[in-house]
Amino acid sequence: MTTGYLEPEHRSREERTVGNFMDRAKDFADQHDEQVDKGLDRAGEEADKRTGGKYDEHIDKGVDFAQQRTGEGDTSQQ
Repeated sequence: MTTGYLEPEHRSREERTVGNFMDRAKDFADQHDEQVDKGLDRAGEEADKRTGGKYDEHIDKGVDFAQQRTGEGDTSQQ
């Protein structure tokens, strides 16, 4: 049975590069959790503004979910 997962030595150079980038991005997000949370808050506010608040509830849910998936969770003061 195969899982679709390739061992690192069997991955293409591009797959390894993307994997390394994703690892570095996650490390950065974990180390700078407050800044990431603030950026997500700003992105949510901008999305609310551009949609006229029509999807406010969905956007807030997405921002909250993203903040929980980074670093220590949501560090922003609401």
